[in-house]
Amino acid sequence: MLKNNKIWLADNETGESISLLPQKANQHGLIVGKIHSEVEQTVQVLAEGFSALGVPVFMTDTTGNLAGMMFPGEDPDSLTTKTSRFIPDDADFSYQGYPVTFWDISGRTGIPLRTTMSEIGHFLLSRLLGLNAVQSDTLRILFQIASDKGLLLIDTKDLKAITNYVKDHPNEFVREYGPFQNIILDAIFRSVMLFEGEGGNVFLGEPTLFFPDLIQRDADNRGIVNLLDFRALFRNEKRYSALLTWLLSTLAEEIPYIGSLDRPMMVVFVDEAQFLFKDADIEMINKTVHTIRRLHDRGVGVFLCAESFSDLPDQVISLLENRIHLVPCAYSTAEKKAVRNVALYFRPNPALDTYQTLLSLEKGDALISFMDERGVPSVVQKGHLLSPQSRTGKVTEQERIRTIKNNPLNDKYANSIDSESAFEALQRQAEAVRMKAEAEQARADALAAKESARAEAARLKEELKRAALEEAAKKRAARSAGEAVAKSLSIMEKNAPENTSGGRFWKILGGNKGASIKRGLFGTRKK
Repeated sequence: MLKNNKIWLADNETGESISLLPQKANQHGLIVGKIHSEVEQTVQVLAEGFSALGVPVFMTDTTGNLAGMMFPGEDPDSLTTKTSRFIPDDADFSYQGYPVTFWDISGRTGIPLRTTMSEIGHFLLSRLLGLNAVQSDTLRILFQIASDKGLLLIDTKDLKAITNYVKDHPNEFVREYGPFQNIILDAIFRSVMLFEGEGGNVFLGEPTLFFPDLIQRDADNRGIVNLLDFRALFRNEKRYSALLTWLLSTLAEEIPYIGSLDRPMMVVFVDEAQFLFKDADIEMINKTVHTIRRLHDRGVGVFLCAESFSDLPDQVISLLENRIHLVPCAYSTAEKKAVRNVALYFRPNPALDTYQTLLSLEKGDALISFMDERGVPSVVQKGHLLSPQSRTGKVTEQERIRTIKNNPLNDKYANSIDSESAFEALQRQAEAVRMKAEAEQARADALAAKESARAEAARLKEELKRAALEEAAKKRAARSAGEAVAKSLSIMEKNAPENTSGGRFWKILGGNKGASIKRGLFGTRKK
């Protein structure tokens, strides 16, 4: 809620307002509390104030309870879960809803939020896929191979295609990139498959998010509250932190340098921010610190929500200068020791014992220190938190779907675009190789058929020649036999005593029949 053009969050114990100055919001903030519902309602009140100022808001919703902001709130007395937050006796306070846009990386519970594989990079992608150090190094080399070959990595099928290509053609890369282990390539492939099953095939693709679409206002000039549904992916801490890091770093790259403004261009609330730094190495922490610093100069305020100050590195806390500490859990010795250290993060108030006040905080109370007009943190104060004007809690599936379909951005992002990328290029290359192999095989088959036909013709010619020779030999043999018989008969005829013409011999042989044989034989001989 706004009061004197400031975001009114609480009243101190003397009834004075504790408000956040809009021009100091890009100096970032930290909201700490063990009771998650209290953290969510504090975020809700701040988001309502920014929206009323015309400042767009982006929030991660890990429970679905922030979705109720689209509807007016209700009298706390009618709620099942009572809240001790106060409702001011002020004419300006009224229950009202705020303009909400739902986003979801899987496209199931919100407008699809996408980026490409190349834009997110191998470093964050390895965290998204849950890869270990060795697998991450292999992924980096796969990205390098794709870059060297001019292959675009846009969606998950592109990474699977380049992984299979390297696995099937190891000799092509071993000299320049070193040997690959198939077991590591298989592990990367399986991780991609698992990520696809959780909506990763929607998140990694096109059309990619045009970040100015997050910086929108409604017809009443109120800033749009963008809610990214993280209920499903929140279970995977590495994946959650990778997506948040990508979002913040992309904002820092997309938004130009602006400098000081009377109000921020945009405010981002990151729930469960401790996961950004859990198991994070120094490179990851330095990257986050650098990103938050850059966002300050780009008019973007970042508010991190965590369970404890100890969950965040000191170099990060030093950048978060608007601080709110809600009810702590301080029952054990270790918890009390941690609470005692909290006092070090606030500017001391001579009239307030920070440690004892923290231990005595009740639901609806907080320790608050905001930046003042001079850019100096105010002394810490105990505040009674304001109740949200909008509804706290989930919305029905029908209400969510109706809101999504009525949003003009849904028409822009609902349907994916399958652009020309590594998958298609490698498919064409494989098809070209296949067609070339088929053409070579066809030429080889044609040559073999030609050789076979030539051999068959030669064989037939040889058989015909051999048959002709055999026939000629048979004829010569028959002629030789006939000539031999005729010669013998001729000799016999000459030696016949009664007739020099041999007529008696042929008559003895058979009369007219013998004479006929004589003519035949001697005729053959003459020939």
